[in-house]
Amino acid sequence: MATITAHMHVTLDGYAAGPNGEMDWILHSAELFESVHELTDRTGVALYGRKTWMLMDQYWPTAADKPDASEHDKIHAAWYKTVPHHIISASRHGEVNGLDHFWGEDVLGYVRRLKEESTDDILLLGSPSIQRLLMQEGLIDTARYYVNPVLLGGGIRVFPELTDRLVMRRKEVQTFGNGVVALEFDLQS
Repeated sequence: MATITAHMHVTLDGYAAGPNGEMDWILHSAELFESVHELTDRTGVALYGRKTWMLMDQYWPTAADKPDASEHDKIHAAWYKTVPHHIISASRHGEVNGLDHFWGEDVLGYVRRLKEESTDDILLLGSPSIQRLLMQEGLIDTARYYVNPVLLGGGIRVFPELTDRLVMRRKEVQTFGNGVVALEFDLQS
């Protein structure tokens, strides 16, 4: 059975994006990108909410082709263009377009089947509402948060309301020169 690792950039005050979905507060560095590559190297399936996928799909298919493409752009674009994308979307349910598989009905059943049938581990990128849902149902095995030293004061919260307490066990802590701290947790059921 595949595992699901949730990956998300967050602020110190618990936001995944600003009030208008902006993510310009995320700090980048070569060492942070290496940490992300370690995650993508061990996963072969991408899972997104529709809004996060739309942001990713605007950039990654052509990122490596740009004259100023960074090494990270080239590596991540290659991963993005080769792994299947499973996108939770009520508006495009059942569509398959190349690597993109859209699903909007019985999301929990779909993700359970994906875990059971996949031979590759799964990386859930961003998608705070999907992450909350899957965590509360015990479908996420590991969570990796890149905590940025930024306070937004408003925006899209990572965990605005939980129905049940979620207990996590620290797996790894990694600090980066730009002030970002990666916290990785195993989830306990």
